[in-house]
Amino acid sequence: MSTRITSGQQAARLSSVLSAERNSSLLFGLTAAAALLLGHVPLVLTYFRRLMLFEHYEFVPLLVIGICVLFSLRLKEISRDEILVSLQAGVPVSRLLIVCAMLAVASLFCSPWAAMVSLVISLGLFLHSLAGSHWKALMPAWALTFLMIRPPLHLDLTLITRLQLETSRVASMVLERLGVMHLMEGNVLVVPQRRFLVEEACSGIHSVFALLTAAAFYAVWMQTPRLRGGLLMVSSIFWACFMNLVRIAVTIIAFENFEIDLSAGWVHSATGLATFFIAVIFLAFTDQMLRFFLDPIDPHKVTYWKQERNPFVQRWNGTKSRQRSSETQDVSIPEVSVSAPRITRAIPLVVAGFSALAVLWQVNALKSETLSIEVPAAIASLTPESLPFVLGDWVQLDFDIQHRDDDPVLSDVSKVWTYRGPSHGALVSIDYPFQGWHQLSACYQAQGWQIDSYQAVPLPGSQGRAMSEVRLHRPNGERGLLLFVVMDAQGRPLRDPAVESFWKQMIGQAIERLQRPF
Repeated sequence: MSTRITSGQQAARLSSVLSAERNSSLLFGLTAAAALLLGHVPLVLTYFRRLMLFEHYEFVPLLVIGICVLFSLRLKEISRDEILVSLQAGVPVSRLLIVCAMLAVASLFCSPWAAMVSLVISLGLFLHSLAGSHWKALMPAWALTFLMIRPPLHLDLTLITRLQLETSRVASMVLERLGVMHLMEGNVLVVPQRRFLVEEACSGIHSVFALLTAAAFYAVWMQTPRLRGGLLMVSSIFWACFMNLVRIAVTIIAFENFEIDLSAGWVHSATGLATFFIAVIFLAFTDQMLRFFLDPIDPHKVTYWKQERNPFVQRWNGTKSRQRSSETQDVSIPEVSVSAPRITRAIPLVVAGFSALAVLWQVNALKSETLSIEVPAAIASLTPESLPFVLGDWVQLDFDIQHRDDDPVLSDVSKVWTYRGPSHGALVSIDYPFQGWHQLSACYQAQGWQIDSYQAVPLPGSQGRAMSEVRLHRPNGERGLLLFVVMDAQGRPLRDPAVESFWKQMIGQAIERLQRPF
């Protein structure tokens, strides 16, 4: 009898030791994961500060709140005991090493974009480790975080430019059908008394991203099937473009027929909000239509030809992925095999030290980057006398300074000298500062110019760097020559992505980023 009691006590003691080891391993794993996430803070804050400069990403704070609400609602659906069972699996050391590698790359190159990608992937890895069998319930909410990541190489601005061109082209066709006299030059619509740039008459073209995000959030919130959710997101792009097309036509017709200017002031903002909410209503109608065509058929409502054996109903409702989320589903929870990861006390200390070094490196690099964007005194003090009034046959006619506030695409300040020659005119412009590379040729394309040739012209004394030479023409016979170069604060010409290969450009930027902290 005493032997049995001793064995039972040993078993209980062994069980308590294993439970303590699991809890300590879990605590160490969570501490290491939290330290790695905090190591992203400086670069991620810089990323969001820059992201808020773009009008088409002003919805991101609302998206962050919505994702947090989704996570809280999904976690409430899971019992506390199930969460504890899932947490006992802990965070594998291999995933901690993966996150360390991503954080090291983002910090080494001082890339806010890479840090944001690393943070989103890290959250996914940690949630997958800690959620266990409930990962599928949390994955859609986590997937929404990718909507906060800007496409690389300014592809979002390229998409906006193309949408503006296509919208202005279709709007011109609509106005022609309505008998409104106008002329289209790129994405500029010219009426007898006014020139309407699509960005002014229809700055809501940026609502494509907001409406796409709204459709994705609705699909996750309502737990719609993948096919229906994907089609709803695709339709959001169509409705955004359609409503902006309507807005352009209404703006020009109101100005032509009623002399009401809807392209400026509070009226401009009000019409933008109105068209956005109308697009949301159309999106809701689209969802109802998709429900009608794609939802499974209720066999109890089929009144013809043997309800239970109707082959059409059986085929249509055959795939499980198309069943309603409200229908009966297998709610059994798979067992979680708990294998205590061998995370010792030293791992959180090493990870915390690595995160601290990453934060110090990021702060140092961001500090040097902030200092590098200060406008040099030689440029800030430029005056009309800085360029000659007479240069050969060219005579300086005018000098203008343009100021802009927080424009993510254009510069804050432009200093423009206007020259006139025997038969041609010329503009000399110095613009500063920019939020990254500015493709100047796209501005001329938006005004109706067409590119004939685009090449790089070597700059003497610039160590192999070049300026961009673009030859253009308009359908009315006008021709132009555009010479431009983008420089950093030290006067070093930057690489033009239109004339240099992608990899050469990326390697050059990587080397420059590595040199900044030093």
